[in-house]
Amino acid sequence: MEHINFHPKEQITFMRLVKNKSNLNWESIARSLNLTRGMLFFYLRGKSKIPKENYEKLCQIAGIKPEQKSYVIIKNKTQPIKKTVGINKDLAELLGILAGDGHVSPINYQLSVTCHIIQDKEYIETYVTKIFNNLFGVNVKIREQLHNNTIKCVVNSKRLFEFLTRTFKIPIGKKKGKLHIPEQIFNQNKLLSHYLRGLFDTDGSVYVRREKSLVLSIASRDPPFLDEVKKAFIKLGYNPSVSGKNLYLYRQEQIRRFFNKTGSSNPKHKTRYDSFINKQ
Repeated sequence: MEHINFHPKEQITFMRLVKNKSNLNWESIARSLNLTRGMLFFYLRGKSKIPKENYEKLCQIAGIKPEQKSYVIIKNKTQPIKKTVGINKDLAELLGILAGDGHVSPINYQLSVTCHIIQDKEYIETYVTKIFNNLFGVNVKIREQLHNNTIKCVVNSKRLFEFLTRTFKIPIGKKKGKLHIPEQIFNQNKLLSHYLRGLFDTDGSVYVRREKSLVLSIASRDPPFLDEVKKAFIKLGYNPSVSGKNLYLYRQEQIRRFFNKTGSSNPKHKTRYDSFINKQ
């Protein structure tokens, strides 16, 4: 696909010109292009090149004549995906995973999950990869990054990118301040349980306190989202507490219930929990 070869600063100037000339807000401009507001802001910040078709639409919106510009060819990742009907438990869990250690980028329509290269290696290679493939039939690449001790599974698919961001409003780019539990999931306890499972497996931990009791925690730097997670736990019958960037479960019977009913797909969590229980 042909994209306008703007210099980033030149593209920023062009986008601001379109807004000023059109007298429209960014949300209206995004709708005109059938884009998410987040994607439009990647155009505005010069972080994603503008396709020729959208450049011409933007010029039309602003009432200005398109200029002759050089183009670059960017191959869109259009690998097909299996169609999903409704939301099942695996999809709810994947959305929880993406809310935790996931990242969605408009560059090459990339979706990725990044975890610790040692502690989460088995989880990424055998489980997260499998859930992507089983749900959507997409190719998943594994990348190990030794410089920061991370392992990442990566999917490049425009169709999957559009499906997840449009249907479930998954944030594009930085997540802070934009994360929400999808309404379709929050309203169904079974799906909500699986969403929390995915979130816990990526942003959660379980550990022993004072050598006699377990603590289950989930961390988030997004206070409104952490409050939603707290409400989700309460909806499922738990008594969580929030302190700073962390949500905690302290009641031992509730932690046992979480592992027995919601469970974990991450071997490191299951090993720590089983080790404590077997010592009792």
